[in-house]
Formats: sequence, C-alpha cells, structure tokens
Amino acid sequence: MFRTIIKVTALFHVTNTKSEASYMELLSALANFRTSMINLLQKVDTDVAATEHKGKATEFSDKWLSILGISTGLTGIVRDLIMNYIGRDRFHDNNGKLIKSIRDLRDFLPGEIEDGQFKDNLIKHYVGVLRNIPKHGLPIFDEGPVNNFLQELNSLLEKDIIANSFAKHIEDQSDSELKIILELLDHPSYARPTTGRGEEL
Repeated sequence: MFRTIIKVTALFHVTNTKSEASYMELLSALANFRTSMINLLQKVDTDVAATEHKGKATEFSDKWLSILGISTGLTGIVRDLIMNYIGRDRFHDNNGKLIKSIRDLRDFLPGEIEDGQFKDNLIKHYVGVLRNIPKHGLPIFDEGPVNNFLQELNSLLEKDIIANSFAKHIEDQSDSELKIILELLDHPSYARPTTGRGEEL
C-alpha cells in the first residue's frame, strides 16, 4: 500500500509543500476508507446472495477499491481528482450540491440505530442520502475515472435491495476519513490554484 501511494504521488509532480501534504492526506484517507468499504460491500453481497444481484457489489469493489490501475481503482480516482479538479475554480464554484451530499453522508455517521420502525425510516432516508452523491456529482465531472465511478455507483444504488443493504450496514463505518476527503474537496486552498482541465501541475 505505501509503495502504491508513493507511485501515485509521484505522478502529480507536486511542488507546493502544503499541496503535497494534502494529497498524501487524501490518499491515506481513501486507503483507510477502502478497508471499511470492502467489508461493507462484502456484507451487501451476502445479503443479496439469493437474488439476481449476487456478486454485483463485489464486482464494484474489485474495480473501484483496487489500489492498482490508472483509469480505475482508487489510484485512478485520486489522480483524476488532483490532476483535473481539486484547486480549480470551475470545480469549486460548482460542487456545492456534491459537498452537501458528502456532508450529509458524514453527518449520518457514526450512530446507533435501534430496531423497529425508527430504523426502517432512517434506512429509507439514508438510501436517499447515498443516491444524492452520484446524482449531484455526475454533472460536474467530465468523462474520466471519477465520472465512471459515479455512474457505476449510481447503477448499483438504483437497485433497492442493494441500496437498502448498504444503508443497513453503514452504521458500522467511521466518519474520520470522510471528514478529510470533504475538507480537501471543499477548500481549494489545499491545492495549488489552477484553472481549466488537464493543466500541468
């Protein structure tokens, strides 16, 4: 894992010390988040094992939570974010709805959910919170790893049985990594200010 983080960071040609620290924070947060998400998606696949959706959560996990790859996996997502979005005005000026969606996700965690109708209502609410992330993220990302990730996440969450299982198990997750990711996406000062897509860093 550490070697992969170093290789990805080298691709960004970061010259600003504050930016470099931020990129490493993002990679570290995603690496920790990866472990909890793999466990969550395994539980989802167990829940839907007797349905036509068996294996879909694991397939998504293998593709997008991998630490290998340039156009897929966490390295592809982080590379796309840093090379093309974080620190660019056109991203930070238009990501308000996405930031709110991620903040809603963070605010839901952690928490204890009691059994009964109250839990059912919270799960229903949380399904909506989850679905808002690709809904509000897709319009602001051009074709590339992040857009592809959000499209496939949206397709996964469109299936009620998968979305409900995801929401049911989300209470086991920690919000510490989400706080770091949210901070980096929400504050352009954490990356070197640039404009446009595909500029050299």
